[in-house]
Amino acid sequence: IGKNQFARRLAQCLLCQQPGDDPLEACGDCSGCRPFLIGAHPDFLSIGCPEGKREMPVAALVGPEERRGKEGLIYDLSLGHLPGSRKVAIVDDADTMNEAGANAFLKTLEEPPSRAVLLLIASNLDALLPTIRSRCQIIRFDPLQPADLADLMRQLDWVKEPEEAAALPMSV
Repeated sequence: IGKNQFARRLAQCLLCQQPGDDPLEACGDCSGCRPFLIGAHPDFLSIGCPEGKREMPVAALVGPEERRGKEGLIYDLSLGHLPGSRKVAIVDDADTMNEAGANAFLKTLEEPPSRAVLLLIASNLDALLPTIRSRCQIIRFDPLQPADLADLMRQLDWVKEPEEAAALPMSV
């Protein structure tokens, strides 16, 4: 569907120091975009459920037990941001937070640090605590239609001919 890709593009636009006329188009070459594009922007944070796990570890949010409150996403968000910038955090697989993790994250959602933007990505909205859902602006993404998916595969040079894309099994 592209939720993570959308969130990352939005994050880049929010960190761009020289946006053009369209605020949803990052310049790609400023002091905000260059470090973002190589994965080194100090004000961009991203966490998710580790591969092979069914639940996001609480430590990803609040730090490991021995460093609780001194590491983790919530701590990193509390640190200052670069001048002229903001902190942007993506919480992928937000629906895999257990109750303890969600409750720990709730305070940050209720009172986010100054100039912080939090983007939560979930596949199952019902799996998020109602208190988390009530503090978020929900944006729904529908699956891509087969024709749009085929166009995208051609744009990304995954296939050369439209017939190749059409022959691939695609579910909607």
